Amino acid sequence: KGFLPTYSEEVRKRNVEDAKIADLVVLGNYNSDIFKILEEIKPDIVALGYDQRVKEAEILKRFPGLEIIRMEPYQSDKYKSSFYRK
Repeated sequence: KGFLPTYSEEVRKRNVEDAKIADLVVLGNYNSDIFKILEEIKPDIVALGYDQRVKEAEILKRFPGLEIIRMEPYQSDKYKSSFYRK
């Protein structure tokens, strides 16, 4: 996105784990095939962040039947990271 995140990916991962909203939280790997982790884990459901660029149709082409949930921004009027970068 052109800027460094406020929190590291490990901190963000831990926050999602602590929220107990997922059975497994996995960080993506920018250096390899983005679908490799799906092949390894074989999940029933994948939750994508609202700002993740991967298209759901691309995922379903390789993993038909996989349920994909596209997350909405959480209270973006209050928690948008750009507010904190000022």
